[in-house]
Amino acid sequence: MSRWHIIKPGLSSTFQDAGRYNLAHLGIPVSGALDLPAAQYANRLLGNDINKAVIEITLTGLSFETECDCSIAITGAVFSCMRNGQIVDHEQTINLKTGDVFVMKQRLTGARAYLAVAGGFKIPQVLASQSTLVSAKLGGFQGRALKAADVIQLNQPQATPLRSIASWKRPKSQNIHVVRALAGPEYDFFDTYSQESVWQQAFEVTADCDRMGMRLHNKHDLHAMKTIASSGVIPGSLQVTPNGDSIMTLNDGQVTGGYPRILVVLPCQLPTLAQALPNDRLFFYRHR
Repeated sequence: MSRWHIIKPGLSSTFQDAGRYNLAHLGIPVSGALDLPAAQYANRLLGNDINKAVIEITLTGLSFETECDCSIAITGAVFSCMRNGQIVDHEQTINLKTGDVFVMKQRLTGARAYLAVAGGFKIPQVLASQSTLVSAKLGGFQGRALKAADVIQLNQPQATPLRSIASWKRPKSQNIHVVRALAGPEYDFFDTYSQESVWQQAFEVTADCDRMGMRLHNKHDLHAMKTIASSGVIPGSLQVTPNGDSIMTLNDGQVTGGYPRILVVLPCQLPTLAQALPNDRLFFYRHR
């Protein structure tokens, strides 16, 4: 049968595709792969439509047994991988046979990996997307992260030619990231010191981070001189709380918020945020 049995699901493994758009007026965030280029590259390696759903795997690896022959690709964060207890080259597409047990073990670089299968996964669409929104129990596999003993159906699994994964497509081992951003809608609400320091100081990624957003620690507090009514928020918005803390909104974050936005990260820079780990430092570079 064309299916996988999940053995260990990892910390948080969910189905994600390119996301669901134009639904913010209904309170529904975009969701989708946080590192979309990595997810699309995994599909490209297998000859899939680049926006087919993949499994987004966060921090700790996933393991499964396959009941059919299939080809897979893993991009994004780099893990040590094993097939039936033997180390397998993760720098290329991987062919699996019926009964094989595939294990992603030690994470080497990055935060999120993307697992695609040739032919794609057989999961329903909800609001024109297969992406999982855990907070609303919407989409993906029963609207939740994968669990041990889940059975995942595949859609026309097939073998594909071996294709190598370019080294430049994989996150490098680094803990300092420079992220390009624009001044946010409420930038002028902040005092001069805050306007200058937001581009000069390091923002440390805390352990309080998930697909909704990441709380950042900044040594020099940011202070807005005005408050705002609840306004629209998009992924990449850096909101500042009344006590000077900062929160970076990600794909599953609320679509409205009442904290002033001092900057907004360029969409092409969101994959950098997706691969940042707790204790990593972010520096924002003003794009002009």
